[in-house]
Amino acid sequence: MSQNATDICKHLLTILKQQGATHADVMMAVGQDQSVSVLHGRTESYERSAGNAIGLRAMVGQRQAVVSGSDLSMPALEQLAERVVSMAKAAPEDPFARIARQEQLASWTPEHITALALEDKTPPPPADSLKAWALEMEEVALGFPKISKSSGAGADGATRTVTLATSEGFMASYTGTSYSLGVTMIAGHGTHMVRDYAYAVARHQADLPTPKDLGKEAAERATRREGAAPIASGTLPVVFEARAARGLLGHFSRAVNGEAVVTGSTFLQNDMGKPVFAKGIRISDDPARPRGAASRPFDAEGLANPAFDVVQDGVLLQWFLDLASAAHLKLTPNGRASRGIGGLPGPSSTNLTLHAGTQTPDDLIAGIERGLWVTDMLGHGVNIVTGDYSRGAAGFLIENGKLTQPVQEVTIAGNLRDMFMGLTPANDLDLRYATASPTVRIDHMSIGGRS
Repeated sequence: MSQNATDICKHLLTILKQQGATHADVMMAVGQDQSVSVLHGRTESYERSAGNAIGLRAMVGQRQAVVSGSDLSMPALEQLAERVVSMAKAAPEDPFARIARQEQLASWTPEHITALALEDKTPPPPADSLKAWALEMEEVALGFPKISKSSGAGADGATRTVTLATSEGFMASYTGTSYSLGVTMIAGHGTHMVRDYAYAVARHQADLPTPKDLGKEAAERATRREGAAPIASGTLPVVFEARAARGLLGHFSRAVNGEAVVTGSTFLQNDMGKPVFAKGIRISDDPARPRGAASRPFDAEGLANPAFDVVQDGVLLQWFLDLASAAHLKLTPNGRASRGIGGLPGPSSTNLTLHAGTQTPDDLIAGIERGLWVTDMLGHGVNIVTGDYSRGAAGFLIENGKLTQPVQEVTIAGNLRDMFMGLTPANDLDLRYATASPTVRIDHMSIGGRS
């Protein structure tokens, strides 16, 4: 932990208490990021940033307020502390406002944080290397004969150190790195152009696919979509490719968020302890996965964040809870608080995983006489209050167990409750992403295409 960050946080907590805060916490983030994007062999943008951000939360009884800033000079920080306490004194009372008690705080060791492997210790790539990766992705993809143009390629590397300190005695920090590569290609010409992309993210450079492989993937995906057209409307089995299926898991995460339960804005409001997926389905949330995209040694309120099953054998077992939502629901918090520097804590998932089934993706489509294989989703037509689902989609027609013509400009609709209960996962789980899902099949969905 940076001694400077520690000293700043301790000093601010002292000032906040002197100003009249009964409880307080300080979150500090120090980071740097650089990214390069290219288009047809030329650099489109190069961005490099290094900065500090600090957020202060003060509670005066059950009144609370949050402020943030980036000026770490002592006069500026002291003014920030005075301001947030004044704001808290004027805020309305919130009976569920909480800062973790001492007995609730996470215990941690440097070895615990090291085991998570969140930081790539190899030197960060210089801008020239990022540019070379982006250029290679684009060059490889443009070498495919049916690719007509590029929509761009980019590479990014970032490092961020987060420190959290609370008036109840918590003080800890951790550093994480993140690297990403992405490229988008266009196939076809004129009004018949189609596009697709390839993207990867990892904590460590060594875990990224090669630029060559990503460029090839983007070109092949775009080329396969040439000639895409709507299909006839009807009720069909739908198979969501793994990257599209991650969106379904994201909708589930929103539906089991403690804030949604508190406000009654989820269709799963009354389903705790009941089957919400078919038997055999398991969904877990694990913030301790080594090198995990959303791994962390403690949550944004300083609580331990143990791994747990959200769904086991199809049955819903957990909400995602921070201190406030747990207090509303009279439940025990489970360490799922997240927080932006300038905001209050709120619950969220970490490394959320729909566990793999036993069938291959080919097995899932083998028995489908006519269906839809979905590769991309469009729009935001999902109502978490009712579970109603309606989104634009693109992909491929399934005929007699095989992928045939490319499809676009169709809408798939259903209800998430029925979709979850009818979901069958394949065995192609990819754990690189914070929300991880294999390919999944849903046997009955409404397809809106050409009449």
